Amino acid sequence: MENLIIQGLTIAGKEVLTKLIYDTYTVIQENEQHPKAQVVLEQLDLEADLRVIEALVRQVEVTENNEGIFDAVDVALYNLKQMIELIQKELQEIHIEQELHKTRYLADYRDPSFHSNLDNLIKHKKLLDKRIDFLIKLLNLKKNNPLLPHSFDSNIKAVEKYKNFIK
Repeated sequence: MENLIIQGLTIAGKEVLTKLIYDTYTVIQENEQHPKAQVVLEQLDLEADLRVIEALVRQVEVTENNEGIFDAVDVALYNLKQMIELIQKELQEIHIEQELHKTRYLADYRDPSFHSNLDNLIKHKKLLDKRIDFLIKLLNLKKNNPLLPHSFDSNIKAVEKYKNFIK
């Protein structure tokens, strides 16, 4: 059961992660930001990180060993996916608060109530950076160590497991 939860980078999982990155990027791009939120987003430079993560994901091979245990890169990618989901959630809550704030009395003289969301976004970004660094280190380790497996022929089994997991 644990292996199904850690979906790693099955073919379908890779597509899900790529879509999540695109959706998060879209939330940033399409929403008009309050000046205070815009400053934080510019400092965090999330857009650039999301583009790098997407490029990394596209280069990583789909892997799963014969026992059905996902390798460390898959687990690192799953952890990265979780962090992107948290960032996307915070961005959506900031957007909702901004839209709600526009309807409030004297909105031009007050700030939206998204300070805790911005604080969470900053924390999540630090964790995202840490997880990206860890993934890059794992990829370099895997690339430079001939004893570590680079790919397996069980992609079909991995896709079937993922399909069963999402049902």
